[in-house]
Amino acid sequence: ATLAGGARARVEVAASDGADSDALMRVLAIVRERTGHDLSQYKHTAIERRLARRLIVHRLDDLEAYVEYLAANPEEAELLFRELLIGVTHFFRDEDAFLVLRDAAVPALLDARPDARALRAWVAGCSTGEEAYSLAIVLHEVIRARAGASPVAVQIYATDIDDEAVATARAGRYSQDIEQHVSSERLARYFVREDHGYRIKKEIRDTVVFAKHDLINDPPFTHLDILSCRNVLIYLQPALQRELLPRFHYALGPGGLLVLGVSESVGATADLFAPVDAKAKVFRALATANRAPLPGLPVRTTSSPSELRAGGGPTVIDAARNAIVDAVAPPTVLINERGDILYSSRRTGRYLEPAVGKTNINIFAMAREGLGPHLSLAVRQAIARHRRVTFAGLTVRGERTTSVVDLSVVPLDDPPSLHKLLLVVFEPAPSPEKGRSARGRTRRSGKSDLERELARMKQQLTTVVREMEASSAQVESANEQLQAANEELQSTNEELTTSKEELQSLNEELLTLNTELEVKNEELTVANDDLRNLLDSSKIPTLFLDGALRLKRFTSEATRVANLRPIDVGRVITDITLRIDYRDLARDVADVLETLVFKEVQVSGAGGVRYTMRIHPYRTTDNRIDGVVITFFERS
Repeated sequence: ATLAGGARARVEVAASDGADSDALMRVLAIVRERTGHDLSQYKHTAIERRLARRLIVHRLDDLEAYVEYLAANPEEAELLFRELLIGVTHFFRDEDAFLVLRDAAVPALLDARPDARALRAWVAGCSTGEEAYSLAIVLHEVIRARAGASPVAVQIYATDIDDEAVATARAGRYSQDIEQHVSSERLARYFVREDHGYRIKKEIRDTVVFAKHDLINDPPFTHLDILSCRNVLIYLQPALQRELLPRFHYALGPGGLLVLGVSESVGATADLFAPVDAKAKVFRALATANRAPLPGLPVRTTSSPSELRAGGGPTVIDAARNAIVDAVAPPTVLINERGDILYSSRRTGRYLEPAVGKTNINIFAMAREGLGPHLSLAVRQAIARHRRVTFAGLTVRGERTTSVVDLSVVPLDDPPSLHKLLLVVFEPAPSPEKGRSARGRTRRSGKSDLERELARMKQQLTTVVREMEASSAQVESANEQLQAANEELQSTNEELTTSKEELQSLNEELLTLNTELEVKNEELTVANDDLRNLLDSSKIPTLFLDGALRLKRFTSEATRVANLRPIDVGRVITDITLRIDYRDLARDVADVLETLVFKEVQVSGAGGVRYTMRIHPYRTTDNRIDGVVITFFERS
């Protein structure tokens, strides 16, 4: 305990004050060179805790000593790499996520997709396969429950960086311990009972393809319906988490499901994912504006070869559709609930203009004068009422002209990939007639008072809007502070979850070791019983002495040649009264220990009984001399 605590303290102090950061980087460099895996973007606190265990195993004082050991022992890099891969998993772990998938998320996903297309899923960081098979079982249950629906093919890709774990997953064989996490109905339906455990049935095994894959460096699978990456991000640096989440969004099709661990979240990429169940950490991929593919990833296209001409241009139907939209449809903008512009048609410049200062594609910031307050109100009402909201006859002031527009905001629900998005439609309205009748001109003087009142009300409204903007800025500042605090809490929660998994992994190792020790203890007990019965049944007086002539063991028949009781074990043989007429026993034992040659002597015992005494060296299993064995054979 002292050694463990000392080593752990040394590693953690090094992490806190940066004194051994160079040694840590050298450790990671050696691991990268010998295993091909770069662990520098993993959380260093988790790495340091695992390094502390290696220091204890090898009885080293600090990381500098471990760097030297690592450089001198090539096999240690692979052992360290395995140590850093914490494969804590079991069937239906964090069951709430699987319940949400089975009861709500997957049925909704299937309802919104073509029946003919296969359901594609990816389990990243699958470890020994329990989570991939759990997902396959849930999907099978959902598809079976869809009465009358067309059958849906399922293809699950399960990957992990650990090739040994992948090999275990491919075998599909698990111990009886899975009974703790898998119901008896599922065991009977999806598993085959074997001598020492269970094997996954072929109908489930055939739906899963296992492969070695580096989540950080290898390109992701694409066109996915479900992506499960649970309790992987908690081991990675925040910067790498922010890089992987957009990659996950890229891999998922519109409306696809992302499943994370209980301590993980989409964080700053909330514009890419909407929660299906925030507690269960199930999210839906949102549709976003067209963007360039992520660096290093292949370009994804939704066009099939039949939709393109030989020259790569659009078909006649596509060209006609675009021409009709440009010529007939009013200017339209697609936004999300925060007002971020995802797509805009042509001729929106009369109503929107680039915001001053930092680039901003938020529609509220880009609205021209006379449009902003009504646009903000219309969006809020459309979200709250969940129906179309229209403001007619709004006057929009441009740089040189003034126009009248009917503003409409339409919430979208179909298809599901457009859920929580809105269409903003600008329909030009006819301008007021310029000509006025004589009768109308006589009323201008009366209208001037109304216009002045209207100007005053507009000024008051402008003041209120400015106050609201100031309040909004304060709220936004408070929200940023809360978000920063939330990120800190999230980081702490990830650390706690990581520590919990490490402790669980250590506990499993200790349970395995304890089981092995119990087996060995039983074997030793049996061997000891066999030896005792053998010696007792031989009826041969036998003494076992160590190198210092102390009694280690004796048979029950040995009481015929010496006054022995159980409490005499540990006493020097010269202090024990012998019942034989022989005074050179100590000298002969010393000779045998020195020469390692057995000795045979004829001695007389009580009542005139004559014995042949033999002294043999006592050899251990590793061929080490650890005393002598003295036997007495009675002569007839």
